[in-house]
Amino acid sequence: MNLDNNAQIVLTDSVTVRSGDDIAYVAFQILPKDDKQGFWINSSPFISVAMKETDTVENMRVLTVKAVNESNRVVEGDITVTLDNGECEKCVVNVLPKYTEAPRFASTPEIIFKDGKAIIMYEFEDLGENTDQSEISWYRVDKIDRSRFKHIHLSKTSNERDCRKTAVSRNGMPCREIRLTAADVGKHLKVNIKPKHNNSQTGQGLNIISAIVKPTDINNEVIILNTQTVVDDNTYDMEKGYFTVRGDLKCAGSFSMPNRLALVTESMGSGIYYRSETLVNDMSLITILEPEDGSGNGFAGPKQYEEIYIKYDPDTQNGYGLRIEGTALDDGKTIFCLYQYKNGNGTPISDEYESTAFRPGCEINLEVRGDILHAFITYDDGEDFADLEMRAKIRYNDFGGFGFKHMAETEPGFRGCLKYMEAKYPINQ
Repeated sequence: MNLDNNAQIVLTDSVTVRSGDDIAYVAFQILPKDDKQGFWINSSPFISVAMKETDTVENMRVLTVKAVNESNRVVEGDITVTLDNGECEKCVVNVLPKYTEAPRFASTPEIIFKDGKAIIMYEFEDLGENTDQSEISWYRVDKIDRSRFKHIHLSKTSNERDCRKTAVSRNGMPCREIRLTAADVGKHLKVNIKPKHNNSQTGQGLNIISAIVKPTDINNEVIILNTQTVVDDNTYDMEKGYFTVRGDLKCAGSFSMPNRLALVTESMGSGIYYRSETLVNDMSLITILEPEDGSGNGFAGPKQYEEIYIKYDPDTQNGYGLRIEGTALDDGKTIFCLYQYKNGNGTPISDEYESTAFRPGCEINLEVRGDILHAFITYDDGEDFADLEMRAKIRYNDFGGFGFKHMAETEPGFRGCLKYMEAKYPINQ
């Protein structure tokens, strides 16, 4: 028998298991592989552990873990594996409570309009100390059969025959409110809400229909891309008053802040566009954009680029914008240039500028006033700082649309991350 007093054990650091039918797996291995150490397993009282299998070649053991947590809180336990020579390792086990039935509404939810927003109002009669994680989807109702209004309002299922989805919940954060825009005026809004809390199953959905949105329900004409709730489905038509995704632009954790959602490019040519429902003279656009390559190179090579569009019509692909382009040098710089677009073809209308401003946290401000397109780009992480200012003369158009497109590699390291867009239009223009 080969017994080594220096033998060690490698054990899974931590697992999470929910009480009930859930099973988690913990793996451990004794090193060196040919050591014949005996071992024993201890676990917290509310954790049940059993050996799943043994791989004699790799000396890998796998444990199945079940647990019982009668409280409504997460309980921390542990599994300890100890060798004959006294060496031991511990695996932390986060034990979640059993799933319960979905919470019940205390009364029928209601949509109200307040401070330029639509808000879904609801309360649960049995939430207790649990956290609301209801799954909420918002729709704008473009067509509605008034004779079926009551039926639609009380129905348990949601469809898009009469409406288009405009916002959704993600990561257990209920989308309780949305900002109203001019595109909502004269329309009903519909909410499909599925009740849920952190320890429950998801309940059956309920549709709630709002009153008709009036011009007085809107505070100001600001269009904001909320990356927490944006609809990233790329199958919709390019309709006025909606954000529309093209290609694979998926909502995921941002590169510099993984816990904050952003739109990440998963295919070359992916982008998002807002087709304005009104004609405008002047407008401004704030965009927060970051490359996955934090060094500032941003792209896999020259001629790869991202573009931000302003005073733009996504249908005809006419308008103006800013191109950020990669270079052949590995010097942390990208090329910035203002562009005009005619039928999708871009032409430079300014000089090219090399700058280190395109890094995580880059903020890009575009503004059209009269016949001048002004761009101001900044990067500031508290240690390094870069800025760039550009201007170009343009011809008037009455487009109010804007957008973003990624024309570069999408392998890990070369993706783009769109974190925020906000378009403003001067009042009474």
